Amino acid sequence: MPESQPSSQMSVLINRLDTHLKSGRHKKALKTAEEVLNVDPSDEDVRRCKVVLLLELNRFADALAAISAHGLDKELAFERAYCQYREGKLEDALVTLQMVSKDRQEAKLQLEAQLRYRLGQYPEAIAIYRQLFQQYKAETMEVQTNVLAAYVAGGQAAEVPAVLEAMKASPKDSFEVAFNSACALLETGELEAAQERLLLAQRVGEETLIEEGLEEEELAKELVPITAQLAYVAHR
Repeated sequence: MPESQPSSQMSVLINRLDTHLKSGRHKKALKTAEEVLNVDPSDEDVRRCKVVLLLELNRFADALAAISAHGLDKELAFERAYCQYREGKLEDALVTLQMVSKDRQEAKLQLEAQLRYRLGQYPEAIAIYRQLFQQYKAETMEVQTNVLAAYVAGGQAAEVPAVLEAMKASPKDSFEVAFNSACALLETGELEAAQERLLLAQRVGEETLIEEGLEEEELAKELVPITAQLAYVAHR
């Protein structure tokens, strides 16, 4: 009879964990995962689950500690690299990325491109983005935005129109794309076109953020880069 108690307790906890996960209750799921590991510290699935939950809760330092404590450095190399990236440990993240398995190559390349960009290695970032488009047809709005930013920061603003065409992207697609393409126009001295593009970015941004439910103060904060560039153009 005593031997069945832990088994019964585990069954209850696992069911509770599953319920919390399906309902998106990450904090409660994390608490339950820790309760499971207190009963059975060797449960590998729950160890991994705990790390993912910490990531969902933006607790990156805790996730790094959990990965290390549970000996998951290699198995969860991508998650470890992402945590290091979010913690500002950019060089460490690049090293860790080399351990990521080939079946996660696309995610690895996307993170490496962001790391190269943050480190000011713009040609390398651009080369990786090209690879993403050629091999994986990566065309998400986030990738498009980052590609344009890399070209502008890397001194290749003149190539942005061709890049937009290659990506089949339009400044009307998102205010981030509109803003980064406006920055490219500023870099090439096309002030009037840049102003028009910035006004488009502002309009699309306002519409998008209002739909997302942002209050006026939050909305204004999100659009500060656009407002600042409009002021810059007005005084040129």
